[in-house]
Amino acid sequence: MYKQLFKFGIVGIMNTAITALIFLILTSRGLNPNIAECIGYLAGAVNSYFLNNYWVFTAKDKSKEVLIKFIVVNLLTLGLSNILLLFFMNKLNINERYVQIYLRPITMIFNYILNKFWTFKKGGRTK
Repeated sequence: MYKQLFKFGIVGIMNTAITALIFLILTSRGLNPNIAECIGYLAGAVNSYFLNNYWVFTAKDKSKEVLIKFIVVNLLTLGLSNILLLFFMNKLNINERYVQIYLRPITMIFNYILNKFWTFKKGGRTK
């Protein structure tokens, strides 16, 4: 389990870097932070699907059902991410340049739990 969590963390760091970099580039060009978050998150999610499916959870089930579950989990995570983004920026007055630092740990834990116990549960190894 710890090996899997470690792998998920590595993938999460990569996804976070992709998301944060795109977010920072787009917001520095004046794009709305929520739209920038969606675009960045989508790019990270594509990376996440392949690495989580084939490396982290090594799911044997490569069906459309797994893909649909993955999309649902990531839409829920994106929704949580945008709600937290607004909360951190508007209620806690955290600058958009630093909001990712607070946002990512929460969404990463949420995403891991849903993927481990729902998306990739069937047929995957949990070593």
